[in-house]
Amino acid sequence: MGKRAIYSCITLQKELENTIKKIGFDGKVTYLNVALHSNPQKMHETLQRIIDENTEAEEIVICVSGCGKATCDLKATTCPIAVPRTMDCIDVLLTGSGIKRPDGAV
Repeated sequence: MGKRAIYSCITLQKELENTIKKIGFDGKVTYLNVALHSNPQKMHETLQRIIDENTEAEEIVICVSGCGKATCDLKATTCPIAVPRTMDCIDVLLTGSGIKRPDGAV
């Protein structure tokens, strides 16, 4: 199995660890500093740096969602990256659950 890495918001830790246990993920999981949520530009810079530094990875999964557009325009040149098409961590948790976020929810 190739080198896979997940970078996630700490908000998703419990659910992510339960999922990892169920599917047997054997890659590296890193939780980002919660302070990044209050600064989308800093989160974007941090994520881009993480992607750029992971030259050994065969796949990078970003589990922070849109978070103030922090994931917009991320680029990888050495491996594929996966980023959820959701507004924030709450949407990541709701995706696939059949529960729809209420209109106007922030």
